[in-house]
Amino acid sequence: MALKSRRSSNPLRTLWMARKLIAAAIVLGILLWFILMNHQEVTLYFPFGMGQARSSLGVVVLLSALAGGAVTALLSAFFWARKWYRPGFRPHDEAAPGESEHPSTSNHVSSLREPSSVPAKRGRILL
Repeated sequence: MALKSRRSSNPLRTLWMARKLIAAAIVLGILLWFILMNHQEVTLYFPFGMGQARSSLGVVVLLSALAGGAVTALLSAFFWARKWYRPGFRPHDEAAPGESEHPSTSNHVSSLREPSSVPAKRGRILL
């Protein structure tokens, strides 16, 4: 006698389990449709006389979007890493010699100063 599974095969459950695969198939289908519908021939001229390339309009638009996404990811990673390695950002930084972890017992002069009446400027990018 075969043991019956506690959960029956429900088509909705099967679709829910494969939702990421289905979403990827839909996105790839839309991309394929976009490339096939935009088949007009275009010529790209690269700056500074670096060359030229011929391709269909759909491929050019998708490759430019891919390049924009890659540049955005690289810049985001750069700014995140720059922020991460800034002194005092990480909560578990080791204290410098002669410096306590608590500001109330620190022997730094800066911790004894009164807070400035001028608010700090936010949003400035210093390179």
